[in-house]
Amino acid sequence: MEYTKLFRESLNITLNNLPAYGMAALILTFGSIFTITAPSLLYGFVSMLVKGARQETVRTADIFSGFHSGNFVRGWVYFLFMLAVIVVLMLIWVILFVFAGVIMVLAGPLTGQVLTETMVVALIMVVAIVLACVAAVPAILVIYVLPLFVIRKYAITEAISESIQVVKDNFIASTIVCTIIALVALAGVVPYYAGFFLQWPQWLSLSGYIAGIVLTTPLSQQILVNTTFELMDE
Repeated sequence: MEYTKLFRESLNITLNNLPAYGMAALILTFGSIFTITAPSLLYGFVSMLVKGARQETVRTADIFSGFHSGNFVRGWVYFLFMLAVIVVLMLIWVILFVFAGVIMVLAGPLTGQVLTETMVVALIMVVAIVLACVAAVPAILVIYVLPLFVIRKYAITEAISESIQVVKDNFIASTIVCTIIALVALAGVVPYYAGFFLQWPQWLSLSGYIAGIVLTTPLSQQILVNTTFELMDE
């Protein structure tokens, strides 16, 4: 997979559809405050990106396609599935963290080392981050579920099965794409949080946040949709 080409094509599609994408991203972000609307808006948003990848005409109103009769139910099916995935991953993280904590407690007396409070806090933070990364690995297996769910109109079980198979066949590529998506999404919120440290005026921080949403939310998900199309063809 050519990652530079993938990023460039995704960026071009995003920029070509930026008015519709940007407005839809804002609707998705603020509309998702209400749980009842979040699944349908997300489904409609991904449907827009699929149209963009297919070089079809995209309109802001496409984001509301997730409220159409069949899509409304499908959006909620995906939402409940992801909720279950998040709960399972959190449980895995807690179990690993408790296990690591027990090991650290037992290892102290055995090594004869006395850690300062600062060292303990730092060690706990490092362990927590490492274990979060470990617990997140299974999440990569289901990264293509929603695009497949939208593109092929699969049942959720079929989308899960194919996503797992695609990741198994392209694990390194999928991991790199996940990293790219995470970095793009992170870039969208950096200006907002930087404003707190730099003591920018509130309006400036908020403007940076909105600008980040308008560009990076569509771009990060367009990369995912384009990757799904490319790997489906392999």
